[in-house]
Amino acid sequence: MFTSPISSDPFYSSYSQSFLPGRFVLDHVNSTIVKGEAREPLTTAARLDGYDMVWAVTQDSLNAQFEYLQLSNILPSSLRLGNLQADGLAIGGDGNDCATLAPPFIDFDTGLPRLARLTLVLTGGTVSFYQGYGPSAPVVKQSLVGWKLAFLVQLSLTETEPGLPGAALTKALRTRLDAVDTSQFSIGRIVLDFGASDLSRHDLSGSNLPSSNSFLKQAFVTALAGWVRAQAGATNPFVLGYPLTRKWPSEAPDAAFEPTGANLSTCRSGKPTELDAIGSLNFLLLTGKRKMSDSPALYAPEAGNFARPLVRTPGIDARGLIAREVFLQRYVKPLLVDPLQAAIGALPDYLHARMDRWRDMNRRELINTKTGVAADLANGLRAGFVPTPSGWILSDHVKLSWHESGAHSHDRSSEQLLQYTVDLSTQADAAGVARLTLDIAGVLMRHECDQVNQDFPFKHDVYMGKGWARVTLGWRIRVQFVPGADGRLVLTCSCSQDAPLQESGSGGVYVLAELYANLFNQHTIVDDWEHNSAGMAALAASVVGQLVAGSDTVFERAMLPVLLAARPEMACQDIQLNQDGDIEIDFTCCAQDD
Repeated sequence: MFTSPISSDPFYSSYSQSFLPGRFVLDHVNSTIVKGEAREPLTTAARLDGYDMVWAVTQDSLNAQFEYLQLSNILPSSLRLGNLQADGLAIGGDGNDCATLAPPFIDFDTGLPRLARLTLVLTGGTVSFYQGYGPSAPVVKQSLVGWKLAFLVQLSLTETEPGLPGAALTKALRTRLDAVDTSQFSIGRIVLDFGASDLSRHDLSGSNLPSSNSFLKQAFVTALAGWVRAQAGATNPFVLGYPLTRKWPSEAPDAAFEPTGANLSTCRSGKPTELDAIGSLNFLLLTGKRKMSDSPALYAPEAGNFARPLVRTPGIDARGLIAREVFLQRYVKPLLVDPLQAAIGALPDYLHARMDRWRDMNRRELINTKTGVAADLANGLRAGFVPTPSGWILSDHVKLSWHESGAHSHDRSSEQLLQYTVDLSTQADAAGVARLTLDIAGVLMRHECDQVNQDFPFKHDVYMGKGWARVTLGWRIRVQFVPGADGRLVLTCSCSQDAPLQESGSGGVYVLAELYANLFNQHTIVDDWEHNSAGMAALAASVVGQLVAGSDTVFERAMLPVLLAARPEMACQDIQLNQDGDIEIDFTCCAQDD
């Protein structure tokens, strides 16, 4: 229920009470004028290290795609390295000697940014080497089952080279990349950069070479290091993802979450407890007109090395984080707040409702307080939305007081307070499930007061009685973000309207039953409130309807800042406000193509 904005004493001139409990308090005597456009210039949250968005892809998801890439023959499933006569060692061979590889896997528990541990595990085959020296030295074969070799490898983000071999791409990824307009977007590649890595030493903590023969172990490491190093270049099959970034910013509302700059970081996995992060590759994004070059700190080698967990939930392949200010300013404002502002601005300004009488009578008082502007009687400025901790508010308060002379004189006041709010929060849906929620609310208060006086010899304006009447009307439109069964984000809309709250009081010659007839026609006010261009029904059909329709494209693009090499389709599992107040979207990878 919307609460009354007026003190129970209608003549108490210094009231201060909330329209929406816990949301906003407006002092109707000492109202603060807020100047300037809301939330400009855009500032990003420090908790995202200066970036607008972060997309974290888990190492489990990346390793799952390595398995698929191996099944697709993009990553090798067997090795044959070395020459027994020339090198004294040969890995793999024919038949039972064939050295078979498990799907490679990586982890980011290295303690350093942009550094991953690549592990190769052999599941079969043999390594052949000479036992001793000289031409008569016997050849020994040793099983490679369970041999494991790990290297620390640098991660690199580069632009895709022209003419990338089609054989290195899965069918689904090739379809996605072919659909990208390269005149507007750059296609990057996140790769294990073997050319920039020190492969002369393997990682002892992640390796297992079950042999006491030091020559064998060193020769084995050297051979595999050479093979790994040979994967560098345009045909490198160890691609973790393809980020898409705009070559120049777009002002279109549906491009709100399209990145215009990007960097990489990693998050170590830590111990496998509920409080530790699942290891992730973090794609750090800028949006709008921001550029990486605007701040060297954004693309330094250690940039964005998040020490806090980004993904904690098992079964989630990726998580998108959108800074709260970016979500409000680049998405909510152009698609909802600005059209709402235009609809409200089309309503008549109550300042002029009784201006003819106020000008002609003995003027006593004028209050014309409008958020976002410094309004006066002459400049005609209209109220604008200004930021609150949870979103925006527009408030337009007009009060006219005047004196009507005569044998029975009147001290009159006519007042209207109009407020609209947009609030972002988490609220339960009809099934009790917590959902990211936008509440659009409108409240109208109309108050009329009339004091009757009579003139006597030597004494004028003697009080004879007074009457006041007030009506308060309110409604709310609730928009909730719900993951659909098909993995796409759905916006649901519901509306609720409160019954008119009417209050009145009288004294002296005023008769209570006649108040609404004497002071204003309540039915006219209610009818106008329900059917004007900024009423609940009109806004639900126009402004909110356009938000729901336009959001489909916005979030479809938001789900594709990084295309994974094996599974480029993402499905939305949940969207919430996290504990920092930023927007968190959980994704799972869709089924792989054939």
